[in-house]
Amino acid sequence: MTTMSALSHYGEQADSDVADDADAFDYLTDVVIPARNESLETLLPTLRAFRGALGTGKIILVNDYTDTERATEVIRGVGDLADVIVPGPRLGKGQAVTAALRYVGTEDVVLCDGDLHGFSSLHADQLLNTLFTGMTLGILDYQEGHAPWHVPPDAWALMTGQRCVPTDLIRDLPLHGYAMQVQINQAIIGAELPIFPVRLRGCTGTRRWSDTRHSEMVRDGIWLAMQAKLDREKDA
Repeated sequence: MTTMSALSHYGEQADSDVADDADAFDYLTDVVIPARNESLETLLPTLRAFRGALGTGKIILVNDYTDTERATEVIRGVGDLADVIVPGPRLGKGQAVTAALRYVGTEDVVLCDGDLHGFSSLHADQLLNTLFTGMTLGILDYQEGHAPWHVPPDAWALMTGQRCVPTDLIRDLPLHGYAMQVQINQAIIGAELPIFPVRLRGCTGTRRWSDTRHSEMVRDGIWLAMQAKLDREKDA
């Protein structure tokens, strides 16, 4: 695996005020962003948002490229905003996250997509500032067509790519593709840890989800959401 590190363990902050605040903030969380041929137009604002947020540790961008020219473009464009690792082409989302977890050194880790629109430091703060044990889910403001109309909101919420999870809980999971969302959900529910949804208002994704490619994943997500709801009602 080729590792291309663009900054030190916690990064160089361009803004000295942010750097001073970060030194005083003793609970840091590393961030992993899996990106396959994502546009710098969406990647850079997301990276800057995390870099400007309190509590950000390392930012690890997994460049899951399909051509070397695009990979080189991303590395040059990102500069010192993140540590870029290039484990190999076409790994898939789950495998890309697994490749990055070996470099994560914090108790919790934030997973975030690289194709978001409107992602800001406020949204980064919502994912980073978790002072409890469990999983935070960042729910996007989906535009029309992004979420399958037939999927209940509480189930679709479990499919988000924006989340903060305990690192050790997922480090050894055999994460696979987009199904990693379901795998992480299963691990969280199996460990009987709470799930905390937060609304990332004004933030949307790029991909459209109206097709049926992920029907099995969505089906599993619906089952998990219903099971969790039944468990909560039983414990009430």
